[in-house]
Amino acid sequence: MPDTSSIDSLQPDDIAAQLKETEPAVVQQIQRALQFCGAETVNAILRETLDIEARGGMMLPDSDRRRTTGGIFFLLLRQRTDPEIWRRIRSGEPQPQAAPVKSLEWLDRGSAIQEALAIRGEVTRAVITLQGRPTQIERQADYVIATMMTAEDLPPLPKGVPTPPDTTTTFKVCVSHREWGRVEYALKFPEGRLRVMGYAIPNRKRQHIVLFAMKTVSPKLKRVESVQLDANRILAQVSIVGRIEKVVERGGNSNRSIGE
Repeated sequence: MPDTSSIDSLQPDDIAAQLKETEPAVVQQIQRALQFCGAETVNAILRETLDIEARGGMMLPDSDRRRTTGGIFFLLLRQRTDPEIWRRIRSGEPQPQAAPVKSLEWLDRGSAIQEALAIRGEVTRAVITLQGRPTQIERQADYVIATMMTAEDLPPLPKGVPTPPDTTTTFKVCVSHREWGRVEYALKFPEGRLRVMGYAIPNRKRQHIVLFAMKTVSPKLKRVESVQLDANRILAQVSIVGRIEKVVERGGNSNRSIGE
């Protein structure tokens, strides 16, 4: 069996030599295969080709004649390559350049969102976590409503993500009396904080978000003090699990709007 320990570093001329091919057109096809398919794919096919050749080669269909080593390589490449890419490898037609995509600005997000919603994915789990201190407590017959507000200044966002204007978001957190009993004592102290996880629904009429608490805890004061939260500010994190169906890209790979 041939030594394949250094195949990963082979250049088009080296691969052609391994395949016992000398025609410049073949070397150019190998170069395009590396360009369109990547070195990992081409090298894997080369290894398999040499292994087949070492085990007796491959016969041509309806013939007693064996394929050449290069013939085996290009057959495997064709079988494992998209037909359009294979056509470009064989013909030398350049891969079309994608048109530059404009970055998505916050005020222009509507069109991208509508395009993404054309084919919707499926959310199997969506949980929001709030951490901070309630500004108002309202006791109801079966539950407690805790009002919490986010900070006006936004945290740093990844490059390319549209930046919304600085604003506050109000949450109305609905907590069962049993869950509230776990944290009520800690909130009697000025440094006490609340961490609540649950399912959120926007109340568009009143312009706030209703959070139905599933779990409520009071973090240890030492951990909370390190966050340095103001009394009327909270941190909010959202975790969404599901399957994406439609993806709309803006600004290359730097931003994506995703269908719900």
